[in-house]
Amino acid sequence: MDDFEQYSRKNSLQIVGITESIRENENVVLEIADTLDLQVKPDDIDICHRVKRKKSSPIIVRFVSHKVKSSFCKQRVRLRNVQFADIFPDATAADRVQASKIFINENLTAFRRELVGKANARKQELSLLGAWTIDGKVFVKTSPEGRPIRIYSERDLNNL
Repeated sequence: MDDFEQYSRKNSLQIVGITESIRENENVVLEIADTLDLQVKPDDIDICHRVKRKKSSPIIVRFVSHKVKSSFCKQRVRLRNVQFADIFPDATAADRVQASKIFINENLTAFRRELVGKANARKQELSLLGAWTIDGKVFVKTSPEGRPIRIYSERDLNNL
């Protein structure tokens, strides 16, 4: 069932780090795309809304095509040097203090989000070099020379 649920999220991304006072979710996506030098038009966005979670309320954006989502994913590393205030200079001082960094993640199911969290915990323990997702698939790397290993469950992670 998890595979089907993840497939339905294939064209979706999650944007974290945008304060709730900024309401125009679609404009947020377009501003970030502009910052990343991506040619995204309002017609490329199928739906865009916030999701309430325990600690935050990320913006979920579903794109019309997988190609647009993939281009966003490839360029998201460029956000490392970008602050919230750089994209939204008109934001209030309180918003600038509350939000400093913006992150773009894949929209994962709860099971896969938990699996990535456990892999990242292993990364902190120095038993893994890295953990990441591509199109909802979880990968880890155990050595600099090694190939990435796809992880399907916690058992796979424990057997490394």
